[in-house]
Amino acid sequence: MVVPVDVPNSTDQELHIQLRNTFLENLNSNGNYDDYEECDLERIRNDDKYCNRFILHKKGNLSEALEMADEALRWRKSFGVKDVNMGVLPLEFFQAKAVFPYNKDKEGNPIIMILVRYHKKAPDFAKELRRFVIYWVEEMEAQTKGGQMSVIMSCAGAGLSNLDLDLIKFLITLFRSYYPNSLAHILIFEMPWILQPAWKIIKAWLPEDFVDKIVFVNKTSIQDFVTADNLPVEMGGTDTKEYQPPTEEDMKNARNKTEAKRVHFSHNPESLSSILGIATENGIEPKPSQVVITDDYTVIGGIMKINPATHLHFNRSSENATNDVVIKSYQMFLKNPLHSR
Repeated sequence: MVVPVDVPNSTDQELHIQLRNTFLENLNSNGNYDDYEECDLERIRNDDKYCNRFILHKKGNLSEALEMADEALRWRKSFGVKDVNMGVLPLEFFQAKAVFPYNKDKEGNPIIMILVRYHKKAPDFAKELRRFVIYWVEEMEAQTKGGQMSVIMSCAGAGLSNLDLDLIKFLITLFRSYYPNSLAHILIFEMPWILQPAWKIIKAWLPEDFVDKIVFVNKTSIQDFVTADNLPVEMGGTDTKEYQPPTEEDMKNARNKTEAKRVHFSHNPESLSSILGIATENGIEPKPSQVVITDDYTVIGGIMKINPATHLHFNRSSENATNDVVIKSYQMFLKNPLHSR
């Protein structure tokens, strides 16, 4: 639950600190740590610029900024954003050259280029395609260190078979709800008349202040936003270089570099009750994520007891329990091996 707070006459600098403090107070009060990724919580705790982006996105409204921060972090966890990287994406998506990074606009913002004519709606691959879009947005986020980016959506040569309203809605939702103050413009290049009715549908999804970020351009007007030397020839520019997708070797290396999974211990205090005999043994009552070390054993949070140091005992019998652990030189004993893995 997000507790909204409004503080009138506060500067943006003061508001981002209040957003952080209120978010963390709500987190400690509710104890719902498992709703968020730890890496995202660290950004709230330590990244002033990230907190202030929510304030800027909501134009100084602290309550709305707090609600957006909560929604964005929950979405990042549920979608698995931190696990999206080149190594988990199909090489064919890169080879299609439908979405890729391309130079910068006049404000120095990196550009994500979308060539609509190369897109074919494929419901069976909808989630993978969304992950692919998120991959490039995350790449731009890392490149700008929390700055803004622009999107050029070239509709030149596109027809109804290329139109994917679900993907367009997803892209807009990313910038409207999950990536605060990160979008400079969406430039829609040469939309054919056959696709223009779709704009009325898209416009209905947008808040009024977001509509101004979407601009319809042609070969002349696009240069109000991007200089000719940063535009491809087909858009009236002078840049002749082409995007080069990663090779199979690049993808293989990316997969090999995928960060190893870490053991995650639930912050849910209810998990403590599943450790039989540990909570009261020797008067020790471990708290969520706490590590208690004695001469005889180690207790980690409410889920694991190591006794002795070379043995692991899992004491969860739920059919839904899943414990994915990477262990070297340990022996593992499962109390209920049929329901553990």
